[in-house]
Amino acid sequence: MDYGSAGIPNSGSAAFGFRIGLQRGRAKLRGMSDWEAVLFAFRAIDVRTDSGWFRRKRYSFELTEQSVSDALASFRAFPPLVEELSEGAAKLKADVVVLEKPLTSLTEDDGGTWWPSPTDVDFAMELHALPGRYDSIFVLWPMQDESSGAVIPCRGWGLGCAPGSWSNDATYAVVGNAGSRAWQIPVIGEVWLHEWLHGACRMFQQDGVPMPMYDADGGGSHGYVQSETTGWTAFYRDLMTGRVQEGDEYKGISPEAWKRYPTPRRRALNSG
Repeated sequence: MDYGSAGIPNSGSAAFGFRIGLQRGRAKLRGMSDWEAVLFAFRAIDVRTDSGWFRRKRYSFELTEQSVSDALASFRAFPPLVEELSEGAAKLKADVVVLEKPLTSLTEDDGGTWWPSPTDVDFAMELHALPGRYDSIFVLWPMQDESSGAVIPCRGWGLGCAPGSWSNDATYAVVGNAGSRAWQIPVIGEVWLHEWLHGACRMFQQDGVPMPMYDADGGGSHGYVQSETTGWTAFYRDLMTGRVQEGDEYKGISPEAWKRYPTPRRRALNSG
């Protein structure tokens, strides 16, 4: 689903990896749900979209160093949000792989829109994210050409999916590049959290955990208001602690659900 509508060594990609996570010097909570994630950050894209003879178009451009830096700074702020808003029930650590090899294909979506599906990044997954390695896979992709203003049509700034075989059993989310300010407001890291929650909520829902309608998109329909300073984090906190009221029932991922149900990578390892 959309997040707003705003607008490796020896693989042909020079990569660096670094681990990010929340460091607070406190003991790990018993029963905490530990998630492992990876972000594939594409610096460049070179694709041809084809929705018919008169709708063929080529997009070929690179992200600036500033654009990549802004996106990675936002992503670094995401793991602390997971622990904070789940009130310590979940924790996420992440690796980052920056790829010099361009993204060379996109998958057509509804209404003549396009997005980098797991099929389009399978070479990166084969090298770095085989089944059982990660719980969540993220992709930063060049969606907007900052020099020409061209924008590849996509359903939203971000999209998030539940775990599946095509994403090597991990939740999967993509976010396009954006201007510096867009990453900062209203809460830095929120866009990554939002898309991750789409996948996580759907996984828990498949386990039988009651979820509010529209999961991560349901703030407004459940009486929450987006704050100019804290965004939708009040809603996300209730969603991640099982306190979203829907009728006479409280829904979301309760602390008990975080403890009871294994993360995607553990499911993949157990099934193997």
